[in-house]
Amino acid sequence: PADRERLWEAKDPLRLENPWHWCAEEFRAKGLVVIDHFFSLEGLAELWTYALEAPCFRSLRPGYLGAFPADGCVHPIIRRVAESLE
Repeated sequence: PADRERLWEAKDPLRLENPWHWCAEEFRAKGLVVIDHFFSLEGLAELWTYALEAPCFRSLRPGYLGAFPADGCVHPIIRRVAESLE
């Protein structure tokens, strides 16, 4: 999986067809925006595989399962999403 994760260090996991300019304007105007099809199909598939394989999902709350960087949840897609949205 580490080799597979490294492939995402330079790829954009977001769906390029989304109207990102509109999303940014909507967020600035309303403070909230709902984005369907946020991830590319390839990015979504990689995140799903990661979620199934990674041992970092261990923080339990009623109805929720969480993962944090301190638990090892540091897939490059997560960083790339933050960089893409800046």
